This record gives sequence, structure tokens and C-alpha cells, in this order.
Amino acid sequence: MDPITTNILISLFTGVLSSYSVDAIKHFFGKAVELDPEIENKIKTAKTTFDLECIFNEATGVIDAHAKDDSIEIDDSMLQAIKGIRFDHGNGIISISGSEISSSVIQYGGQEGNSGETLITNTISKGEGSTVKVNSSLKLKGSAKLIQR
Repeated sequence: MDPITTNILISLFTGVLSSYSVDAIKHFFGKAVELDPEIENKIKTAKTTFDLECIFNEATGVIDAHAKDDSIEIDDSMLQAIKGIRFDHGNGIISISGSEISSSVIQYGGQEGNSGETLITNTISKGEGSTVKVNSSLKLKGSAKLIQR
């Protein structure tokens, strides 16, 4: 996020989100901009607190897990998000076992050029209009992905 956007956020949100520190605001919106670069343009053109509230609502309600070159293990858990959940294995490993995952959109797997893998075992995944129940195992490697809506 560029310094102009950072300063806009600090000045606008320090009053609106007074219970949060400046660093927390920067971190939250830095992550949101990383996931959706268009949010940065919306911040720059925001003129009212209503505009800021709309941007905040757009940036929340999402779980985004990236293993990169490492690993993420989710065992016997329940994860829910309003807008979406993404598990991106990158060049690492994501293992989900004995869990229930639910959101309007769920994405498992990697991106083009990735060498990692996602392993899902004994898990129920509920999208807005679909349910996937994995009784044994499901493995996604490299750039393979499963998108559930």
C-alpha cells in the first residue's frame, strides 16, 4: 500500500475506528488491499464516512489462508465466513482434517506455477449452493483448485 493511501486511512479511520491502533488499521487494510487492489483506489476516492463504511464492509467477512512455502494444519475445527474462504497452498502444504468449513464461496488449491498441495480428509465443506462431504481424502496438487459456490 502506498504512503498516500496509508495516510488517508490513518486520518480517516483513526476517528471512525478509535478503539483500534494506527498499526492495526494499517495492517488490516494492507492485507485487504493485498487481496483486492481495487480497495486502495476506493480508499483514495472516499469522501464520507458512509464511503468508508462500505469499504470496511467489503474488506471483512473473509478468511484467507496462504501456506506459501510452509504448512497449515486445520484439525477438528469449524471455520465460517460470510463472504468467502480461500486456502492457497502455494509451494507448501495445507492439511484439513475432521473439520466443517462453510461460506458463500470456498476455494481450495493453488495458483499457476505452485508446487504445493492441499489434502482434505473427513471434512464437510458447505458453499452457498453446494456441499462436499469428503469421507476419505481429496488431494489437490500444484495449480489444481476446487471452487465451491
